[in-house]
Amino acid sequence: MRTIPEFTNDQLEDIFKETIADYNQKTDAQIDYTVTMNTIAITGNKDSSLISLIQKIGTPYLQNQGMSDEEIKQAKKSAELTGMKFSADEILTMGVSGGTDGSKFLINQPNGFDYTMFGPGNDTMHKDNESLYKPMYFDYIEMYKQLFSEYLK
Repeated sequence: MRTIPEFTNDQLEDIFKETIADYNQKTDAQIDYTVTMNTIAITGNKDSSLISLIQKIGTPYLQNQGMSDEEIKQAKKSAELTGMKFSADEILTMGVSGGTDGSKFLINQPNGFDYTMFGPGNDTMHKDNESLYKPMYFDYIEMYKQLFSEYLK
């Protein structure tokens, strides 16, 4: 489960504890649970210099992908199904709520940090046979090299 800033992990855990205690009291069962990873929701800075730099460095790569009309149609459909905007030639930004393992690095500054999620992918993410095209993989390596060099100056 991924939580949002408005509904914390502790609040969610309290619901689990209460539900399990109630169930165990009403039945002969004795169930329990274990939290294996507790990540907090983080909120980035929408005016981040990092986002601007990603758009500057990444846009030429995006424009040179050479997506077919069918691939563009499919990508647009996938974006629409998730409520996202789509562009075949511009890196768009959007805010999402939820926790990510990135929050482990931002435990002392969960709000407003220059944080973004930017990486290769397609509509196979988090599915069986997740994959991506080799050129995309290598393009992102080059983008990351440029991004780190410029951002960390």
